[in-house]
Amino acid sequence: MRIRILLLLLGIVGEGWAQCPTKLVNGTQDYKGRLQVSSSQGTSMIAEGTSDRILKICKGTTIQVEDVTANNNPSLTAYNFNYQSAEVDLSAPIFDKVNKSYTYEKAGTYGLIMVGSASGTGSYACQTVQVVDTPTPQFDLEVCEAEKVTLVVPKNQEKNPYDAFTVNWGDGNIEQIKQEDLPLKKVHIYKNAAANIQVSLQGSYTGVDCKGEEVGKVIDPGKLNDSPTPTITTLVLLNGNGGVNIQFAGPVSGTQEILQKEAGGTYPSTGIQVPGGMNIQTITNLDPKKQYCFQVRSSGGCSTSNTSNEICTVPIAVVDKGNYFEINWPAYPKEAAKFESYTLKVGSKTFTPITDRTTTQIVDKDVICGVYYCYTLETMANGILTVSGNCEGTLSGNGKLPDPVDLAYVSIVKNEAVLDWQQPPLPLNYTISRAELGKGFEEILAGKTMETPFFDKEIDPSQRPYCYQIAYENGCRTWSKPSNPVCTIHLSQKGGDITWTSNTPFTHAIVDYTVQVLDAQGNVIASKNVGNTMKVNVSSLGFPLSPDYQYRIQCTSEIGNTSWSNPIPIRELFQVYVPDAFTPNGDSQNDVFLPKVVHVNALKFTVFDRWGNSIFSTEDESEGWDGYINGKPAPQGSYSYRLDVRNEVGDSFTKRGVFRLIR
Repeated sequence: MRIRILLLLLGIVGEGWAQCPTKLVNGTQDYKGRLQVSSSQGTSMIAEGTSDRILKICKGTTIQVEDVTANNNPSLTAYNFNYQSAEVDLSAPIFDKVNKSYTYEKAGTYGLIMVGSASGTGSYACQTVQVVDTPTPQFDLEVCEAEKVTLVVPKNQEKNPYDAFTVNWGDGNIEQIKQEDLPLKKVHIYKNAAANIQVSLQGSYTGVDCKGEEVGKVIDPGKLNDSPTPTITTLVLLNGNGGVNIQFAGPVSGTQEILQKEAGGTYPSTGIQVPGGMNIQTITNLDPKKQYCFQVRSSGGCSTSNTSNEICTVPIAVVDKGNYFEINWPAYPKEAAKFESYTLKVGSKTFTPITDRTTTQIVDKDVICGVYYCYTLETMANGILTVSGNCEGTLSGNGKLPDPVDLAYVSIVKNEAVLDWQQPPLPLNYTISRAELGKGFEEILAGKTMETPFFDKEIDPSQRPYCYQIAYENGCRTWSKPSNPVCTIHLSQKGGDITWTSNTPFTHAIVDYTVQVLDAQGNVIASKNVGNTMKVNVSSLGFPLSPDYQYRIQCTSEIGNTSWSNPIPIRELFQVYVPDAFTPNGDSQNDVFLPKVVHVNALKFTVFDRWGNSIFSTEDESEGWDGYINGKPAPQGSYSYRLDVRNEVGDSFTKRGVFRLIR
């Protein structure tokens, strides 16, 4: 029979500990297992079934476990060292058959569980493990009379958790005190004691060799020691409930009294008593608009008292001016502790500290409608920090227009205009307007919530350029002015040149233009930077020609944005030169009437006499008329011609003219 293992973490309840679990889920305990637990401190214990004994170890101790059950099946034995539940589920998959040791790094009381199989039935065992901490003990000394010292040890489970303490008075006398004696005040009388004696305290536990660090304090029992002076460290105004948290360092023994007054008044007795060892106190029911000052007074066993420095609140008022916030506060009291600085903070922004006590206002114009703001003023006086907070909320707007969109651009992609821009802070709605170049703007998107970019499919970028403007509504329900126009680049061909529009596609400066050649799949196969010109002769580019290729203009801005024009087919216009005369005299110069053609794929060249009769015809661009008709020299005079050409993309062209034959 296979049984699974669980570990129940037994939390400390009061001063006791929880028992090993007895309620089983999804299984029964058929056989009492025997679990042997040994620690690296040398302690060892065997738990048969459920053990009521406690294995006490120090924090950081490693234990080893072993199943010593008779007739056990080792392959089915499993352990769990940290299971947090009030019952044991024998079917839960949280077993560990590999690790047989565990280091307890946290103080507390734990139940260690082992399950397995013995003699064919399920076995189960549990051992309680108590892990103890070894903090430095906390204590104080009072010397109120010559040669008479009072040891003060507070009851503090975190600082003084030990079962017993050893007091070494430093004069050869050693005493033991128990945990149940705390809190403790113990008087010791010195007989002819020398000056600067060290009194030390060390904690220990019963049943385990765990001791805390021995901590000592040097005293002079021959001198009178006044009560220690408390020190205020921080004063924090609490938003919303008219209260403060006052943090201070005071003596362990005796009591502290919190003194409170309105700024400029006197300190009445408040009756707020704080036990020794505490260092924070919350005071409520204060008027959040008033300024208060505080002191802490200590009273020790020597019947003397000392008072801390004075610290005062600095409440702030945040005024919504529509377009900005105005933050005001009262000046720090002149008669209070030495003033050092005011520092205003909001979010991650910190304003320049103010060192003039009488400067009590900051105007914050770097604010945005729709954003929640919470201001905090930190005041330093005599090394003490006062924190005053006021969470204002959001601006009302008061009619101020938000800044227009100042970073936008437009491009042609897949026969659509793609309009993109930098989102302003917290826009509510957008309006987009479009204009054909030279015409007025008309809204194409009115008061809509949207994400960038915007795709305009209702255009024909091959026919003309289009311009766009963007406006938005901010969190104050105020509309911005339209942005500067951004316009698509329109590319066209006229004659042997390609030209494009100069209207900028950006709200920022243009760096240059690049002519690109695209193949049928839209890949760039050739490009040439042409600077800031907007007209290029096709022949000067030296690009490959194909009816499947297209031209496109790419424009780059000064901040690296890119915009593309509409693509157009590549058309290289014919270049034809026909002379107006020739001299077929056999001198090998100008003896043949031959047209010169460029970018021509096919041609037909025909020469006519003065009566319109065809006297020469060829389809070979390298062949011209030699000035003979039927093998005889043609007479000098005027003749006409016709030149029919066709280029690589199928365009055709006809040229007619008159020339002279000179003998």
